[in-house]
Formats: sequence, C-alpha cells, structure tokens
Amino acid sequence: MKLNRLLAGLMVGSLLLSSAIGISAPAHAETTISTEAVPGEKTLRNFLETALLPCGSTLYVWGGGWNEEDTGAGSDATTIGTSRTWKDYFRNYAGSYDYKDHRYEIRNGLDCSGFVGWTIYNTMENQNGKAGYVYSSKNTAAEYAARNWGTYIENSQIKNYQVGDIVSISGHVWICLGQCADGSVLLIHSTPNAGVQISGTQTLSGDANSEAVQLAKEAMKKYFPYWSRFYSVKICSVDTYLKGNLMRWDFSKDLKDPEGIHTMTPSQVIDVLLENRPKYMNFFDLEKDDWYNHSVEYMLEKGWMSGMGDGLFEPSSGLTRAQMIQILYNVSGRPQPSQQKFFDDVDPNAWYAASIAWAAENHIAAGIGNHCFAPDEPITREQMITFLSNYHAQQGQSGEVTEDESVLDPYIDKDTISAWAKKPMIWAVQQGIIHGTSAQTLSAKSIATRAECAQIIFQYHSI
Repeated sequence: MKLNRLLAGLMVGSLLLSSAIGISAPAHAETTISTEAVPGEKTLRNFLETALLPCGSTLYVWGGGWNEEDTGAGSDATTIGTSRTWKDYFRNYAGSYDYKDHRYEIRNGLDCSGFVGWTIYNTMENQNGKAGYVYSSKNTAAEYAARNWGTYIENSQIKNYQVGDIVSISGHVWICLGQCADGSVLLIHSTPNAGVQISGTQTLSGDANSEAVQLAKEAMKKYFPYWSRFYSVKICSVDTYLKGNLMRWDFSKDLKDPEGIHTMTPSQVIDVLLENRPKYMNFFDLEKDDWYNHSVEYMLEKGWMSGMGDGLFEPSSGLTRAQMIQILYNVSGRPQPSQQKFFDDVDPNAWYAASIAWAAENHIAAGIGNHCFAPDEPITREQMITFLSNYHAQQGQSGEVTEDESVLDPYIDKDTISAWAKKPMIWAVQQGIIHGTSAQTLSAKSIATRAECAQIIFQYHSI
C-alpha cells in the first residue's frame, strides 16, 4: 500500500458560519484515511480515483487526448496528472460551451476515448511519454481485453454491470461505477457538453428517476459544486448506454482489487472514493502543487476555514479583519465571551459578533478608533501578524521575543512597518511564521490573502 493511502486526516464536521465568509467552526474530529490517486498503482480503487481527478473540471473536446494525426494517444493522454489547461479552459467556457465549435482543440480537454485512455495510462504508468491507451470508442473494450487485462463480453452475454467495467457503445465509451438495485447503472465518462461527470442510466424499464441518476445528482452537487453551477447530470438512455460490449477486469492479472471494490454498491463506491479524499479536492480553485496546499488542507481538516461557496476557496482573495478574528476564534475553541457589545459598528447578531467580542475582551484586537472595529475592512499583513502575536500572548505561550530589529535587515521595505506592528513582525520573522513576499520584501501594508492566512496559522502551529 502506498504511503499516500496511510496519511491519516482529521474528518471534521463543519458547522459553516456562512458560505460567503469561508470560515467554519471546529467540531469533534475522528481519524480516517485520506484517499488520493497514485500514478502507476494498479488497483481498481486507484483506477477509479484517477478517473475522478478530471471530473467536474474538464470539458469534452472532440479529439481531446488524441494525437494530431487522430490515430492514437496524444501527449495529454500520455502525461501523468491532470492538465491546468483543462481547468483553465473549463473556467473560461463553462456554461456557454458548445463542443461543435471547438473540435480538435486537442490540448483543452478530453473526449470520451481520450478520458478513458488517460485514466488507464495514469493507472498503469508513472512516467510521461510511454505508449498510450487511446482507441476508438467502439473498440476500446476489445483492445483492453486483448491486452489480457480481463474478459471481453458481448452485449448479448451481459448479465449485469460490475464496478470497473469499461463499456464500448456506438460512438462512446464509459467506466462503470456499479449497478443499483433497480437495474440502473452509475458511470463516469466525458460527454458533450458538460465534460467529465458522474452520470446515471434510466432503470431497465426506462424510468429516468432511477437510483443511479439520483446518486449521480447528489454526488456531483456535493463534491463538484462548481461544475453544478453550470450543468446538470446527464440521464443516460438504457437503449443507448446498455447496448454495448464491455471488458471486465480479471483481478488475478494486472489490475488488483485487494479491497473488494468491485463487490460494492454504487453508493458505497461513492463514499469510498469521494468522502475521505483530501479536502482541497472539493474546491475547483485548489491544486495539489499550489505552494499553500499543505497549509490550506491543514486548515480545512481542522475545520478552521472553509470555502467561499460554489466549490471555490478563493485562495488569492483578500481577508477581512472579521474573518481573521473568526479564524483565531475557531483555533481557540470558540470560548464564549462575557459580553457581546464592544464596538458600535459590530452588530450583535452578526456572524462575527462573538469572535470580535472575544478578541476585544482578551486584548487580541483593538478597534480603529471612535468605538469602531471595521469588521469588513481588508486586513493587512502587519495587522494579521499583530492579531496572531496578541493571540499567542493571550494563550500564555512561551517564546522569547527580542527587540533586535536586525532580523528585518534582509527586507528593503522594513521601514514601512508601522511602529505598533514592529515587535510582532520581529517575532513572526524570528519564529519563521512569516516570510517575505520576496527575498527582499515583507509587504507589511499589503492586503493579506486567504492563502497567506492559512500559511501563517500553519506555520504558527509548527513552531
């Protein structure tokens, strides 16, 4: 088992204060296992986790995943990992996209064969540029069976659909996520115009309100909310989707299934694949290789921050004074303040009223004068560090803070630090809590971003 699968995360039940503020309240945590695709790990679970990586963020592009000659796998389908270009393209065109106007823009997304071929490549290989696995949709299942990966089953011989089956129909190919009790099938595929998505078929009698359709709708809404702003789940006709041939994996050969995923129900498969994956993966605008990924994941796991709604975290958005205080309040365990009213511009019914009262009561944050706090004003980097320094003192934490300003000498903008913020900034630099926006600048008066806040809280908890 790869180390990735052994990384324990904290599953936190978040009481969201507001989807508009991106802060959540802490809750009791339980230990679980985070799941994430691992290139070259030949298991059914990894195959399905890999298939979910471009889900909800990659549009259907005719020829996407193919080479320019249209004869087989192109570079995108023989590259490890998803492409940022796919996500950028989705962001630019989602909701107004018509694949017929963008045929053969092969680097911008994946067609059905390209998607399945890319998924297979990222399951079977761990290096770029090897021979690919993209074939015409009607031949895909047969081509994979010919590699001795499993059994090729003609349509007339299909008695059921099993998790992991690769199904070739006329003009399309899809991956099975299981068959429900009513006979409907849950699947993942790349389809015009909404791209890679989880879908469901009708019941065998043609009822569109099937168990698979309802499960697909719930999964896409919960785990891919940004996609759900623009698209609805495709209801797949049994007269089309269940009229193809398939390849069924032989788990005694190349692909293994030590966890018995192929025997699970579709709802169990969704829970296993999506419920315990790293939390950043639920946000359209977060990537594994972002410099702040680890700190944001830490904050999400702890329940100290959440998204801004519609599947966005907005890491580059500015943080407000109230948001910063609320985050520190969450970190502290949300103790009840003795009184609520300290500032004239803080509504006692506002989501941040208790946290600001707590901060004022404990000398973590003062107002801006005239009995005002300015909760909705953007917070600067020096204000953020000052609040954190005051919180540190309020917690009774040890740690020597000197007045040695020489620690600021590497920064050419050190003289722009406000007098009241100098000592906190010295402390933060000494402790490695804050680093410059460059090797020579601290940017003390720049607006702090949500990503920077996550990073400094993470760094603070690491000292």
